[in-house]
Amino acid sequence: MRPDVIALRNFYRRPLGRSVADIVSGKVRCLWPSLKGCHVAGIGFATPVLGRLDDGAASRIALMPAAQGVLHWPRAERNATALVEEQALPVPDGAFDRVLLVHALELADHAPGLLEETWRILSPGGRVIIVVPRRRAIWSGAEQTPFGSGQPYSRHQIREALAGHSLPVTRILGALYLPPVAMLATPKTLRLAERLASPFLGGLAGVLVVEAEKQIYRPVSAARRLVPRPATALPAGPRVAPPLVPMSPSSDT
Repeated sequence: MRPDVIALRNFYRRPLGRSVADIVSGKVRCLWPSLKGCHVAGIGFATPVLGRLDDGAASRIALMPAAQGVLHWPRAERNATALVEEQALPVPDGAFDRVLLVHALELADHAPGLLEETWRILSPGGRVIIVVPRRRAIWSGAEQTPFGSGQPYSRHQIREALAGHSLPVTRILGALYLPPVAMLATPKTLRLAERLASPFLGGLAGVLVVEAEKQIYRPVSAARRLVPRPATALPAGPRVAPPLVPMSPSSDT
């Protein structure tokens, strides 16, 4: 079942949720150290991470799916969110330099359609970061967190899914190495676990932070398309009648 926008907001207001947002946004900053001059979009429920990124961006907007619901963001500022359909984003082609998907792909009703739209709204050479629960990780089965809903991905599966939409993966980082238990996942212990486990225990990560780049020249389908050969006019010339064949005289009997 897809968590609604109120459940997502409430999770990120709790200490565990704030720690998760701090850690995930730190991974995003490793991949995108500066957003100066960039037009940035978040899809899904990306505001807890989007709000922690470099504020040098030219613009930031949060696109929230209709099935999830929408909230005003940022607080005490002019609203920068929009309620959208995932497979028909009301955005021009190539509008964004960076796109961030959080609680989006694994919860999408039609993941291929969302990836197709993500490719469309990225500028040439634009980058996307997708945060997804890792398959077989404790976090992907933890229903007390938003990462316990939807379809988790292995590293191979996310690479295949993105490559199929001309979004080749450039880098994958792991995050959230401790189980989502409040007494263990305090801000201090989570940060310590990230620092100690990231270089050695990538296979134990609870979520994957995946960066991909928009590929401009999309592969052509291998299926052959039959095209009629153009008609060629024959040169005009004298028409020769076929020779007459004489008939043999009939004999009376």
